[in-house]
Amino acid sequence: MGLALTRGHKTKDQFRPEIQALRALAVSLVVVYHLWPTRIEGGYVGVDVFLVISGYLITMHLLKGFAESPRLRLSDFYSARIRRLLPASLFVLAVVGISTFVLLPQTLWGTVGRQVLASAFYVQNWVLAADSVDYLAAGAGASPVQHYWSLSVEEQFYLVWPLFLISLLWIVKRLGGSRRLTVSLGVATATVVSFAVSLISTASSPQDAYFVTPTRIWEFGVGALLAICMTRQVGSKPFRSALSWVGVVGVLASAVIYTGSTPFPGYAALLPVLSTAAVIAAGSVDTAWAPTRLFSLRPVQFLGDISYSLYLWHWPLIVIVPIAVSGIGSTLTSAAKVGIIVASVVLAWTTKVQIEDRYRRRPERSRRRVSGGPRSRTVLASALAGMMLVGLVGGSAAAVSHSRVAEATAELAEFESGPTECRGARALDPSEAIICGSTQSQTVFPDPLIASASAADQGCQQRVTRAAVISCMYGNSGKLKVAMVGDSHANQWFPAVAKIAEDKGWTLTTYFKSGCAFNMAPSGHKSCAEWNSSVRLSLADGGFDVIITSNVATTDYVGGYTAGVEGFRRTWQGLNDGGAKIIAIADTPRASSAGVADPPSCVEAKGVDGCSFDRAEALSSDPQKEAAEDMDLVDYLDMNDLFCIESKCPAVAGSVLVYRDGNHMTTTYARSLTTYLQKRMSFAGIRN
Repeated sequence: MGLALTRGHKTKDQFRPEIQALRALAVSLVVVYHLWPTRIEGGYVGVDVFLVISGYLITMHLLKGFAESPRLRLSDFYSARIRRLLPASLFVLAVVGISTFVLLPQTLWGTVGRQVLASAFYVQNWVLAADSVDYLAAGAGASPVQHYWSLSVEEQFYLVWPLFLISLLWIVKRLGGSRRLTVSLGVATATVVSFAVSLISTASSPQDAYFVTPTRIWEFGVGALLAICMTRQVGSKPFRSALSWVGVVGVLASAVIYTGSTPFPGYAALLPVLSTAAVIAAGSVDTAWAPTRLFSLRPVQFLGDISYSLYLWHWPLIVIVPIAVSGIGSTLTSAAKVGIIVASVVLAWTTKVQIEDRYRRRPERSRRRVSGGPRSRTVLASALAGMMLVGLVGGSAAAVSHSRVAEATAELAEFESGPTECRGARALDPSEAIICGSTQSQTVFPDPLIASASAADQGCQQRVTRAAVISCMYGNSGKLKVAMVGDSHANQWFPAVAKIAEDKGWTLTTYFKSGCAFNMAPSGHKSCAEWNSSVRLSLADGGFDVIITSNVATTDYVGGYTAGVEGFRRTWQGLNDGGAKIIAIADTPRASSAGVADPPSCVEAKGVDGCSFDRAEALSSDPQKEAAEDMDLVDYLDMNDLFCIESKCPAVAGSVLVYRDGNHMTTTYARSLTTYLQKRMSFAGIRN
């Protein structure tokens, strides 16, 4: 079943300076992107460079094995991959897992522990996709092992690719025909199918598409096709020199041109993928003006040598160092960023020498090809033990967090069933100030640990990238018909509105979508406009008496703030014409805009009085307010006097944690606003 290679085809064992240079370029782009995301917004394409290289080298390795032996020992192949990748990967994961207990606030233990566990078993990409993480917009809440998603994709590829090639060769053996042609067609088919999946998924669900394996297989496939089809160097030396430069420029151009809003992978990934393939296809060219001399420079080759460990180390340092030094939401100075680069390089070199090289190299006597030999079994067993040990570290963090979550949830239920005097918003009510006083308990509800779970979507909020309308109905009394519509800042008011609706016997229907203001002015993801159009039709046909909305004041509308104002007016006027009254609730203060990126973690670290922030920095001009002026059937309700006292906005009020993250309130605080919201809606004429 050997698939013979022609003599002109370089094998994996030959030194390839251009591949090491590509690795150096790829890891440099990723590191610079992570440290200076606004300077080189498309640096994430470095990952795509790695995927093409992996597809090429692994397929070369497998083809060589097929040619040398009638049967491929899968245990030998997997053993080699394990020795090459797992020791360094698991070591860094173990360090991160231990650092989680020592350096990170307990509010992060559950998330980080879960992701360490997922990374140890190389399913991190699927966990991030399930959690709807936006890698290209990751902020203060990013996990220190989030970058393991790409390693998970690679390991999943390594797991299935040998089996796929063996199945193709089995088909040849059964049906006859050309081995090279059959394998080429099989790999090409898989590549094309994966590319089609990538296009469809990137258009319909880009957050998922970025992480999941089916949308990335084609990038490995491009490298694999090079290994299978390029049996000799193509073209003259001048042509290959030019091809190599074109490839380098293509990778750099994609890093410079692309941004966080570029649909990716999809069509956009073609540029870095094909550019990487061009450099590999060109090979090492010994003409004077070829990039080979640049590729062969010692610093370039050094970076290529440590690229794997550098990729492993740089991101945990970027995430953990600022949190450990200054808390969540703190930013790195330029000097600190340079320090992280230096530390990452030192750690990467040490890891390569002491861990990568030590485990990868083995005595010559162990190179005997004995099917299912004891060494391969030992390596596989050791790998499984290592994965389980590191997974235990991550699982322990998650388990401790889970135990505390159960306690905190029970305590919150008891608190919410108790007396309401001086609780939450009531502590900021001037009329109750004499009764409540200025002091408050150091015990906070909800506990910061469970604040992030204090979301009110109930499965009724559409995701950023999807256009389908999700509506949920509560009550069916036939009295006042009320709709709630808007982005997540409308949804945060749901606990208060739902309580009012229940008490008054209203029928309440909700229409929420993440990152999408209820506004005819274009903004956000392209699905937003489609969702807005569909929701307007639903509202027009629903016969609603009152429509309650609230939206992020800082939404980036095409055309700017003025376009947002005009968009609200046009949106509301159409509903007013149908007889509906509009209640627009002012956007709430954004703690993250005032320097408190994660209030729960801040409160855990600094206490109930240590995380207040400036009102002026937290509030932005709200286009809803200007739009509501001179509209007879629109009332703008400003509730922010119950979030801030004079110039300061507390993170805790009346023993209640106000915010679950940098810009959303907790459900507990929302419930404490119920009475005040009801009164102000009554003043606006909503009394039934």
